[in-house]
Amino acid sequence: MQIRQLGFDPELGNRHIGTDYFYLPNRRIIRNTAEKQGQAWVGFMMTAFGLQPGVAATNAKRVTAMNIEEYREFCLSLPGTEERFPFDGDALVFFVMDKMYSLTNVDTFNFINLKCDPERAVVLREQYEYVLPGYHMNKKHWNSIMLDRPVPTNLIREWTRHSYDMVVANLSKKDQEELMRMAGKDGSTGTSKNSG
Repeated sequence: MQIRQLGFDPELGNRHIGTDYFYLPNRRIIRNTAEKQGQAWVGFMMTAFGLQPGVAATNAKRVTAMNIEEYREFCLSLPGTEERFPFDGDALVFFVMDKMYSLTNVDTFNFINLKCDPERAVVLREQYEYVLPGYHMNKKHWNSIMLDRPVPTNLIREWTRHSYDMVVANLSKKDQEELMRMAGKDGSTGTSKNSG
């Protein structure tokens, strides 16, 4: 894991780490509105990015057995799935009928954001230390699965399928019928959107 020491410039105040997170000389990671967000953000950032007091990790290490190629293959096996990079060259996003159901970093594969039923999301966060409120997502409806811990492959697949199924359940009837046609459940041969 590469790390870099962060300093403090009295002229600039805080040194920037990521989008809106900062390291302060009092060894805390805070957000611009951190006092509103509370200490939960501090713990999340430490966990999500492998941060230690005084250093910032540029790459958190993945320890989960599943790799990005296997995860990509699984997602693309779900009917109607497309992959895109709508935000930047690192954020790989999987869509079904133009609705997002999974997001991960294609280079580090150290987390996955997945849609989740709000009640189930809370239960999973309490049950598993590697399930956190969705990073940069609506925390009521999204979980982040942290892959710097040994997350069983069957759970990654189960939670990804749950996310996919939640999105499909909210599609229009027309889109659901199109998806069934792609899956071959209407008697046709069926093809995924990726197959051309």
